[in-house]
Amino acid sequence: MTDVSIVPPTADGGTTILVFGTGESAMSILAAALARQAQSHFGWAHCSASTQGMEATALRLLEESSEDHGPAEVDPQDLATPPPYGAHLSRLVVTETIPPADRSRLADYLRLPFLLQRFLSRARAPDGRTMLVLTNADALPSSVTEDGLARAEMHEVLRREHASLIVTYRGIPPSALSRAFERVYRIESRPGSRWEEAVVTSERGTEPGEMPSPATLSELLPWLGLADIPFGGPGPGHGHYLP
Repeated sequence: MTDVSIVPPTADGGTTILVFGTGESAMSILAAALARQAQSHFGWAHCSASTQGMEATALRLLEESSEDHGPAEVDPQDLATPPPYGAHLSRLVVTETIPPADRSRLADYLRLPFLLQRFLSRARAPDGRTMLVLTNADALPSSVTEDGLARAEMHEVLRREHASLIVTYRGIPPSALSRAFERVYRIESRPGSRWEEAVVTSERGTEPGEMPSPATLSELLPWLGLADIPFGGPGPGHGHYLP
């Protein structure tokens, strides 16, 4: 057994954000940009079998800022509600050495889906924050999406632990999933159009005047802090800037 010392995070509370609609690349770019606004690096997990549906710009933005420079593999069961830990906790820690408040925090942590537990257990930013971007959550079984990601108590624990979660969902999410998130953005992309032309609308959680809405992703680039970020490899004709 192990003595446990739980260090309280020092940053402001986290937030949970849902980005849904059409245009996989546009949604991924917005999610990555929102994550970068909060901190320079984040964890990235991808729910689809591959990233082939994303354009190079979206992949580059996600990969260059993610902690592992690529997506973590997602087992759908790792996003479901874990089985009760019950008496197993006493085999892991000396519970008597933990103050009641911290014991309650630990119990809440162990009720999170295993994927979120792993990301929370990794090194935090210096100010105590943790950021996870989860792309293409629509690829998960609906039972996992609603049982794991739509639970209000899961979102409460993340915010209390100063952890932020940004999820992209292709299509219209179940109402239970949408209601669970603090901030919600809808993206509309016309077939065959460029990702910059996708229209972003704030559905919930953005303060008036905080973000232009509705607006094209191209118009939001300065607000997202992307206007001067270089993309593309070295050599003539390859380096360029957004948009």
